[in-house]
Amino acid sequence: MTTINDITLYDENLGVTPDGTIKTGAYNGKATRLSNDLIPELTDQEIYDKDCTSIEIAEGDDVTLSVGDFINLHVNASPVSSNTPEIIWESSNLEVAFVTSAGVVRAIKEGEATITATNSENTTISASIVVTVS
Repeated sequence: MTTINDITLYDENLGVTPDGTIKTGAYNGKATRLSNDLIPELTDQEIYDKDCTSIEIAEGDDVTLSVGDFINLHVNASPVSSNTPEIIWESSNLEVAFVTSAGVVRAIKEGEATITATNSENTTISASIVVTVS
């Protein structure tokens, strides 16, 4: 969480002004961004054109599911003002947990699988979550 010009930025999509007004960006097909008219001292380049240097899976490092359960995983990119990359999702054990290209995981059978999210533009940037199916 960051504060710029008295706007508390929870991520690149959501900000709250001191009077409690919620400010959001507009969907552009990949990500939303707060408009620079909310944060005048930042240029468009500072808001839109930063490279992603790391990602994390918002749901944490591990999750336990029952057979047949689903969970929708989300990725947070850093810095907050970076372009949100397209993500490649992979499962280390498709017999235990399957993941869609949108990050939806389905628990198939008991066991453990590591789900990895990789930045499609820079494959050295990735994050993982361990899914335990019981």
